[in-house]
Amino acid sequence: MLLTTGRKAAILVGIVVFIVGSGTGVSFALWSIGASTAATVAAGTIGISANGVASSTLAGLANTQIGPGTSATTAVTVRDTGTLPITYSTTMANTQTPSTAVIGANIDYVVWVTAAVANCTAAAAVGATSWTGNLGAATATLGAGRSLAVGASEVLCVRTTVKTTAPALAGQSVSTVLTFTGSSV
Repeated sequence: MLLTTGRKAAILVGIVVFIVGSGTGVSFALWSIGASTAATVAAGTIGISANGVASSTLAGLANTQIGPGTSATTAVTVRDTGTLPITYSTTMANTQTPSTAVIGANIDYVVWVTAAVANCTAAAAVGATSWTGNLGAATATLGAGRSLAVGASEVLCVRTTVKTTAPALAGQSVSTVLTFTGSSV
């Protein structure tokens, strides 16, 4: 059998189509390799408490006998009571009326993180992680982005100090609310 130019061309085209087709098949095989995995998704809860309850009064700051230059210090234990780790923030808000704004403007505060409730004394040094301000401000954010593991807690000391230059404030008071808000991703 004699190979003519037309037959040679047809055989050559057939070989090229075979090689290209084989290469496409190999490429397809490489692209179609896959793996699978299984995952379980479960819901959790978030919870936060201050001194073991959702709302409480800081008895250590409810002092009616303070005057210019005096301080009151108390502890707040913030705890993750849920089943997920949380990131929490703290805000301090004050009831503002014309008379309480004058009182608040004469009371400074400092809040700091400490290792134990027993460290929150009148003589305690303020810790390295702290926030300061004045009760005359309507709202302040303290400690945004603090992390707590499930069941973990963190102790915050809260100290208020009446300025030495405060006017006579006998019989007056200001209400301050610490709010702890937790979230989890």
